Amino acid sequence: MEDQGLKPQALNQKPTVYDWMQEYIIAFDILSSRRSVGFAPNPISMQDMLAYIQIYGVSDVDSFVKYIITMDSTFLQHVTKEKPGTKGKT
Repeated sequence: MEDQGLKPQALNQKPTVYDWMQEYIIAFDILSSRRSVGFAPNPISMQDMLAYIQIYGVSDVDSFVKYIITMDSTFLQHVTKEKPGTKGKT
């Protein structure tokens, strides 16, 4: 698409990622890949965050938990949005 001079819509909303965010992005990726799934993805558990902190070490535990919960909440909102054409279908 870009080679044709068209920019995908998703790139218009691409967030800025700063160096200090890398620790949290990597942790979220690891923790998110281990989440349990029922009818929908479940939140990352505090147990999993604690295990991550104990295994990898974290410089600021309070910030770590706050950022992971915020990222997870945003992720869950995104994946649980009703998809077009699925209303009322089971």
